[in-house]
Amino acid sequence: MLCAAAHADTIVLKNGDRIQADSAQERNGRVEYTLGDNTMTIPKSIVVRIEKGPVYGPSPSQVAAATAEAPPAHEEMASSGDLVSRVVRNGVINAGAIKAIEDQGDSLRSAAANSIAANFEEKRLNYTAAARYLQAALVFLPDHGVLLESYASILLKLGQPAEAVLRAQQATRVSPQSADAFLLLGYAYYKNDHNREAIAALKKSLQLRPDDKTRDLLERVERESKTEADFRQQESSHFTLRYEGSQAADALRTQVLETLEADYRDLSSDLGSSPRNIYVSLYTDQAFFDVTHAAAWTAANLAPRAWTHHQWYRRQFADYPKTRRALIPFVL
Repeated sequence: MLCAAAHADTIVLKNGDRIQADSAQERNGRVEYTLGDNTMTIPKSIVVRIEKGPVYGPSPSQVAAATAEAPPAHEEMASSGDLVSRVVRNGVINAGAIKAIEDQGDSLRSAAANSIAANFEEKRLNYTAAARYLQAALVFLPDHGVLLESYASILLKLGQPAEAVLRAQQATRVSPQSADAFLLLGYAYYKNDHNREAIAALKKSLQLRPDDKTRDLLERVERESKTEADFRQQESSHFTLRYEGSQAADALRTQVLETLEADYRDLSSDLGSSPRNIYVSLYTDQAFFDVTHAAAWTAANLAPRAWTHHQWYRRQFADYPKTRRALIPFVL
């Protein structure tokens, strides 16, 4: 799992929220921050501090994978046509218009303006910018259900499930009859390996609104929970390895953890950042097929192809990463 580094500042707010910006500075009693070509300001009185330094985000491949799977927020914050035309002009976001709207002191219009910008960036697949505009919108309306659902959805697409759980939890408290809020919460729990909580949230979503995709996700989480019910755990400094005790040999478990730790040290050194604890599950062949519902011939079809392509890349490119694996990350 590789992360892309970007120099950015983080604005820590008194309500616990964090705004990631390209740059931030105090100016005339306000905190001014930039997002791409746009500049916005918030009152200094609501800011605890500005943290300077690089921020590590997901790689493009991680974002693509998360985007394909993460449930969307179906509802958008209501806004007038004249507000939309002011915020988005000639196919670009008008940062000056957003600032002018914010300076008028109307929280609802200020939040709506930033929400419009977030929706615009999301449709362009610029999820980092969308997240920043939603952060700004939530400064003005911190308990707005639609904004919270949108922000949770964007965080999931950015591969930030821990933060998404907090926002989705808040969304379900604000909008207890929203099926989307509970769907997002269930998926966020699932991505955080909290399957029991995920199942409860997904069942609640289905009670509020029957939906085939939600039902499929629930069945998937239930299959995994059933398969892993008898799993045991073994931990190292940075990994938690889960395995079926009767099937995973002691030597294999130790070798997997040692290999993972060795590659972890290399990645931490290269990136200058240490990811949080990582969960790894070892399935038997049958358990894997039970969980994924993959056809039994899948591995036989794809594994040789993956190995052949891997060897070809190693022969053709001298700078091909030596730590990259063909089939199983860190192992094979």
